[in-house]
Amino acid sequence: MGLSQRQWQDTLGLIEHFSASEDPFQLRKDCGEALLRLLNADHFASYIWQVEDDEFQSPCQLNLDDRNLARYQDYYQFHDPITHKMRRFQQAVSVNQVISQSELMKTEFYQDFLAKDGMHYGVNLYVFDDRGRNLADFRLWRNRHGDNFENCDLEMLNIIAPHFRNSMRRLIKKSGRTLIKQYDLTQREFDVLCLLNRAYSDQKIAQKLHVSLSTCRTHIRRIYQKLDIHQRAQLLDFLKPYQL
Repeated sequence: MGLSQRQWQDTLGLIEHFSASEDPFQLRKDCGEALLRLLNADHFASYIWQVEDDEFQSPCQLNLDDRNLARYQDYYQFHDPITHKMRRFQQAVSVNQVISQSELMKTEFYQDFLAKDGMHYGVNLYVFDDRGRNLADFRLWRNRHGDNFENCDLEMLNIIAPHFRNSMRRLIKKSGRTLIKQYDLTQREFDVLCLLNRAYSDQKIAQKLHVSLSTCRTHIRRIYQKLDIHQRAQLLDFLKPYQL
């Protein structure tokens, strides 16, 4: 390992943070703030890959424009020449391991998305559970006036990777149990709630769970009653702290 004593201390301090966190969104945000300092990075984002929807969801960001990030959600994640290639590594990986910097800069993805927030040199970390589910990722970027990421930066991310994975796995399970217990949800209501959180329509939920549309809407009505929620947008805001 090529880490300095300070880098080791900072990395170990970050690892300690994983065991203390009780909120999956806050965990990613707090880790993002620590990683920006640890890796001398300028921008941070984190997502969850939803296999059912074939897209990245649950964004968490630092030092990025929300409007630009919304464009990633709506368009650029489906026209992204690097991220899916990087996910296949299932460990810390530099952007330039999948595409040269000169080729990246020629892409629409760089010119119309990355460059708008000053993202130039990038490194990502993806963690997976035993079933191959992408639990979460860390995406860190430096401005073009800084230096590119080096092997020691990848080493630090790989050191924290198993702790990040275990913490996210623990918190995801806890989020579900907490909601079920606190609001007296049935398992079927919880299944519906998870799909509502992914912006599924009533009809799509019914199809996914193999129930009638009227049965689906009965579940939704009961969920709203138990959570004291009155509209879909309010529900989505309520669920933001939970990783479902």
